[in-house]
Amino acid sequence: MKTSSSPCVPASPRDERSPVPGDVLERYFELHAPELQTANLRERVLIEQRNLAKQDAIVDLVLDRLGPLDRPARVLDIGAGVGSMLRRMSQRGLQAHGVEPSVEQCRLAMAHLPAGKAGLVNAVGERLPYRDNTFDAVVSMSVLEHCRDQRLMLSEGVRVLRPGGIWYLVFPNYLFVWEPHYDLFWPPMLPRALKTFYVRLRGRDPRYLDELTFTTPGSMRRLLQGLPARVEDLGLDLFLARLRSTETISVPALARIVGTLRALGVLKPLEWAARLGVYHPVVWIIHKLETA
Repeated sequence: MKTSSSPCVPASPRDERSPVPGDVLERYFELHAPELQTANLRERVLIEQRNLAKQDAIVDLVLDRLGPLDRPARVLDIGAGVGSMLRRMSQRGLQAHGVEPSVEQCRLAMAHLPAGKAGLVNAVGERLPYRDNTFDAVVSMSVLEHCRDQRLMLSEGVRVLRPGGIWYLVFPNYLFVWEPHYDLFWPPMLPRALKTFYVRLRGRDPRYLDELTFTTPGSMRRLLQGLPARVEDLGLDLFLARLRSTETISVPALARIVGTLRALGVLKPLEWAARLGVYHPVVWIIHKLETA
C-alpha cells in the first residue's frame, strides 16, 4: 500500500445531482485485480457504487447517531475508492473528506466529485494526515481487510474522531461462507494453504489472497482493546432484515439463494444461528468515548 499523502486534483465538473457516471464505474472495475474481473463482480460493483438509497441510509444513520449539530457534520471516508460515498455525503450537505491509497482511483474520483465540496487525499488508513479530534464521523466500508496493520488503522480512525464522534465500520466476516472479493462460496476457518487450494479448485487465480488480512468480529474486538471506543453492533438486525427481503442484499447471487430458501421455508435455522451469534455480517458503530 502506498504511504504518500497528497491532495487529488479535481478534473472537469460533472452533474452534482447524479450518481457516479457509468464510464467512471467501468474504468473503476477495470482497475480491479485481473483475478477478480468476473461478470458477477462487475454487476455488484455497478449496483453498489450507484446505490443512492443505501448511501442515503448510511448518511441518515450517521446523522441520527450524532444528534443535532450547529454546523454541517465533518465526515471522513477511509478508503474512498471511486468516491461514490464521498460524492453522496457532499450532496447531502456534509463536509466530506476522504483518503484513498490508489492514485488511479483518486484520479477517477476527482473526475466526478463537485469542485470545492469534497476533499480527497492520496493516503492510507494506517497514516491519516489529519490532527486528533478532527471529524464528527468516520465511514469505512470493506477496507479493514486490506490493511496490513489493522490495529494501527483502528487506532488512527479513533484518533481523528472527536470525543463523542462515531465510526460507521463495515468489514467482511470470514466466519461466513461467502468471500466477497472473489464472489465465491467459502469454507470458513481454512488455513491459508487450503484457501489457496480451494480457490484454484474453483478455477480462480489465488494471488489476490495475498492482498487480504482475514477479519472476524472477535479478532477486531481484541484489536480495539485499550482504545477509547465502544462498539455498537448492528449486524444481527441487518442480517435478519436481509433474510426478510432480498432487496436489501447487494450480492445478486446471494439474493437469489436467499429467495430460494425463503420459498422452501428453510430460513428459520439461519435466523436461529444468527441469534446465537454463529454468524451475522459485521456492521459496527464505534463510539469514541467522551472521556478520551
